[in-house]
Amino acid sequence: MSSRFNRILIPALVLYGAALTWLWLPNPGIAEENRLMENLQALSLLAGLVCACATLMDKNRVSPSWLPWMLTLFFFTLFLREVDFERLDLPPLIAALGSGSGRNLLLSAGWAAGFGVFLRRRMSLWPALRSRLLSRAFLLLATGAVFYVLAVPFDQRLLFPDRTLNRFLEELCENYATFLLFWGALVLRFPALEKSSHRSCAIPPRPGT
Repeated sequence: MSSRFNRILIPALVLYGAALTWLWLPNPGIAEENRLMENLQALSLLAGLVCACATLMDKNRVSPSWLPWMLTLFFFTLFLREVDFERLDLPPLIAALGSGSGRNLLLSAGWAAGFGVFLRRRMSLWPALRSRLLSRAFLLLATGAVFYVLAVPFDQRLLFPDRTLNRFLEELCENYATFLLFWGALVLRFPALEKSSHRSCAIPPRPGT
């Protein structure tokens, strides 16, 4: 990633974490279920989902079709798992599809359709993946996934005995994860933001493949 982009993103991450820490210190409850930190994650995931859907529907996109398909399903899955639809005042049908067996059925159908797209486009997968391994969007998405992994030890209380501290650090890692995932989807949506740090032997993708 370019140094100019890093000069924006890294301070944003630092300020985001500092603000959450400042809010948490006098009020640890913001890290609990369905409170501020989880709501911010849901907001980032929803924004990422909108970006992924917009990329998928864009006929002039430069990314292969399987990429926004998989990214849309990925954001949709995380969003459904993050939001407790059964606790919201929603129409019964939406609440049923967003939770429990309805959610599982919806996600299974979505991933089955996504897998079908993947199979149809499998011949272009490796060239397209190679051309993007060190792209800005891929690095942002991969770093976001790493933060999800970093949250696991805090979820399992493997590092600290205090539940409150573990809860905060878990939610902080997941907030960083969703923040970076959103930025990755945003960069993919607007190719002008993408300046791949990989300049050698990149295989240009075919538009809309």
